[in-house]
Amino acid sequence: MDLGRISRYRTEIMGLACMYIVAFHNIFDWPAAFRPLKYLLSAGNIGVEVFLIMSGIGLYFAYYRNDETKEFYKRRFVRLLVPYVLLGLPYYLWWHLVGGNHFLLSFTNLAFPIDGLKTTWFIFAIATFYLVFPLIFKLQNRECRIAGNVLNRTAVTYICCTVWFVLLLVLQKTAPTFYSNSEIWLTRFIIFMLGCWFGKYVKEGARIPTALVWGLICSFLIYIFIFVQDVRVSTFWSRMIYIPLSFGVVFLFVFLSSLFERIRMGKVFRFFGERSLEIYMSQVMILNIYLHYFGRKKIDRWDLVSYIIVIAAAVLLATLIHPLVKMISTIILASRNKQGREGDAAQ
Repeated sequence: MDLGRISRYRTEIMGLACMYIVAFHNIFDWPAAFRPLKYLLSAGNIGVEVFLIMSGIGLYFAYYRNDETKEFYKRRFVRLLVPYVLLGLPYYLWWHLVGGNHFLLSFTNLAFPIDGLKTTWFIFAIATFYLVFPLIFKLQNRECRIAGNVLNRTAVTYICCTVWFVLLLVLQKTAPTFYSNSEIWLTRFIIFMLGCWFGKYVKEGARIPTALVWGLICSFLIYIFIFVQDVRVSTFWSRMIYIPLSFGVVFLFVFLSSLFERIRMGKVFRFFGERSLEIYMSQVMILNIYLHYFGRKKIDRWDLVSYIIVIAAAVLLATLIHPLVKMISTIILASRNKQGREGDAAQ
């Protein structure tokens, strides 16, 4: 398989991940008749792993083109924070008024590692990943020596992931409260590092054995089957299992991409991929507002309609705000570039 195809379908793959995450964020207490569907949707948080793989690949491409760290941070954080401020500011003001939560802690997402408030945990997580990415890039793309032996980028990545894995096990025992609040973020750092490592091979259009690709795809399908049978796996180990399986999802999408194009699903995935951040934030916020006023219910015909309405409202809000996000981001980046050129001229 030519890994360069992953780059071609990067936006569509992120759209697929976004759609699975949105479906995963359901609001119902599913009765026995719906249990297989419940467990199938419960595996939807694998969409986060897929999203982080594609994010790592995209960051590799961006940093490879321009390794000026200040410029990298500027572009990444503008893209992240503009939609967050537009959506998060009114949401957390409302949440403060109705729930009495500390506004500043909630809005800055410091309440996530401190108190376990996970509404917009992904914003906190991806911001920290952006911050450390230049270091990851340099570690993975320089010659390292240990005890006189030269290590390639794969060996360096393996060592970093192993050290982080051990650290997670230590944190479970030594800081259980912090770990419980933050594991949804901390356990995802490994897949992000692997996505960054994978970016080089995607950019070069490297080829990998077809047998390995199909092995990962089959592993994902088998795991979904087991999940539907309600086999219990601890949260920590399910996150670790998701690491190879999420690569299987990516490969499966690439194999089916021509089919998706023929049935015009490619446009749908692209639509969600281009607005993935806005859709994610809109949905979790609208969902929490719904739960505040209506509570969690047993699913029936009308509650299923409510579930669909919540998703539709999130997609509509994201669609409306997306052009505004692009306009504000363009203005900010253009003004900063102008200031930078004026500063260079003054020197």
